[in-house]
Amino acid sequence: MKSGQHLNLPQSERQTMEAGLRRQARIEGLEIEISVTDNGNGTVNFAWTVSKANAASVTPTVMAGGSETGTNAATAGPSAGINMETAPITPTFRATGEPEIAFGKKVSGEFKTKVITIATELGVNVDYLMAAMAFETGGTFNPAVKSLAGSGATGLIQFMPKTAIGLGTSTDDLAKMTAVTQLDYVKKYFLPYQGRLKQLEDVYMAILWPKAVGKDNDFVLFAAPSMAYQQNKGLDSNKDGKVTKAEAAAKVRAKLNEGLKPASKG
Repeated sequence: MKSGQHLNLPQSERQTMEAGLRRQARIEGLEIEISVTDNGNGTVNFAWTVSKANAASVTPTVMAGGSETGTNAATAGPSAGINMETAPITPTFRATGEPEIAFGKKVSGEFKTKVITIATELGVNVDYLMAAMAFETGGTFNPAVKSLAGSGATGLIQFMPKTAIGLGTSTDDLAKMTAVTQLDYVKKYFLPYQGRLKQLEDVYMAILWPKAVGKDNDFVLFAAPSMAYQQNKGLDSNKDGKVTKAEAAAKVRAKLNEGLKPASKG
């Protein structure tokens, strides 16, 4: 049995799922902590963390909805209401309690724990969130990093000065924070998109071009001969005079692939 999460679980299935998880935890001699966030639409985000696992009997896996293969699948799998095709991939925990996430080896344990919690609350794949922050900071996760373009954008998701003010802070204050503290403002920024960030491209669009969140990946962001296209034509990979959502996020997807390699994932 592993730690995991189920996003948008119908309220009517909550008690059944909780009972099943607690029963399995007792069978395996584990302790379990369950966290439930009400989405206000008849569903909840349901997360569970197990501890005191026997390292010899636990094999780290990453499965949709935090379920596992084998004899325990009936407890946390489709019979508990999880749609295995659409549920976000959730990082499971090793017996040591350390999460495996994209770029996990590049940040502190405290950062990892906090970003997993935030991702669960936002209803987003934590690897997508990590990839976006890695891209925006050049892979450094430095909360003080500033845009080389001179826009004043600062930090983990390159907060613009006006954006920072809207969040109740400033880019100067953000630059003085630790990466862990700045995650609070990352969460605050993404809250309006809670439950809507179903794919990596949507996570990045929330940062770059919010109007494109939820649109198809062939949605056109910029088209010639507009000034916006001229400023972003470097993203037009097929040189057809249009920058699509997929093209704009291509480098972030490449960053995700980098973060999932053994040298970075942890």
